[in-house]
Amino acid sequence: MLLDEPFGALDPGIRKDMHQLLLELWRETRLTVFMVTHDLSEGFSLGTRLLVFDKVRVDPHAPGAYGARITYDIPLNSERRKALAAELWSDCPMTDSTQLFPPFAEEMLPGGGHRSFVLKRGQLLRLTDLRGGANVSLTLLNANEKTERLNLPDSLKCQHTAKLTTGHCLYSDMGRVLAAITADTCGWSDSIGGVLCASEVAEKYGQGRYQELRNGFFRNGTDNLLVELGKWGLGLSDLLMTLNLFSRVSVDGDGGLHFVPGNSKAGDYIELYAPMDTLVVLTALQHPMDPNPDYAPQPLKLAWMNADKSVAEHCRTSRPENERGFINTDRLFA
Repeated sequence: MLLDEPFGALDPGIRKDMHQLLLELWRETRLTVFMVTHDLSEGFSLGTRLLVFDKVRVDPHAPGAYGARITYDIPLNSERRKALAAELWSDCPMTDSTQLFPPFAEEMLPGGGHRSFVLKRGQLLRLTDLRGGANVSLTLLNANEKTERLNLPDSLKCQHTAKLTTGHCLYSDMGRVLAAITADTCGWSDSIGGVLCASEVAEKYGQGRYQELRNGFFRNGTDNLLVELGKWGLGLSDLLMTLNLFSRVSVDGDGGLHFVPGNSKAGDYIELYAPMDTLVVLTALQHPMDPNPDYAPQPLKLAWMNADKSVAEHCRTSRPENERGFINTDRLFA
């Protein structure tokens, strides 16, 4: 809805009533309302985002030559946005997202398999553990500028956490949100363990050569991810950090790391929302610290959906740092 100075001619009492009516309509209809006003108090009281325009370049010989542009982009009323996001999803448990946003594509990823694809801005990816005990090693890049990629230390530091789950964001080294974790039924994904290389897989599981096992040969995370990166003109120097979805590594009092078996059960899922075009590179292999002595990677189901951006509102508003991260990302498309 576009409103241009709608309340300027009203007396204060009627204007207050109209403000209340507009907020009620916004909550009930969930419309995006763009309102032009010269009343600063009106903008600050009604808005969830304030765009300030100013004419920053003036030519006295041609006063009409240059128009105004956005000089400030200010997030407002975070509590109101949080309340709306809670209302939007209060009647919709996480398992209903595929009903709200029907998948336009689905695919099975076998244990040991690998994939890469661009998750476009506004799309939602659901990864489902089909049998329990799955692990997905994942890395992310800016699909349009691949020198910008996932930075796990920044993702952890700016959100003051050592684990990543619902409400958290995955940041690039440019401070932009590559993906937001909008749902996570297993509650923990590991950012420490990385992946195994070929020699480490052979040492842990024994020889599993193609000559004897054919397509059941033992794969490793490094080579699987490199195969996918190669499809996009990337190589070993571009394989930096990986996040292990569905897996949990705990830390004891002495600083020792311990893999937690059974973190993910059959049917558990994780959903990632892309606020920008994000190149997703992943492989379904066991976590490097998984104590199972047998090579037994588990399969997954992938589903793609076109989602409303409100699905990630709880991620945007979970921390002030995430609000700034989303604003920084949105500027790519301003």
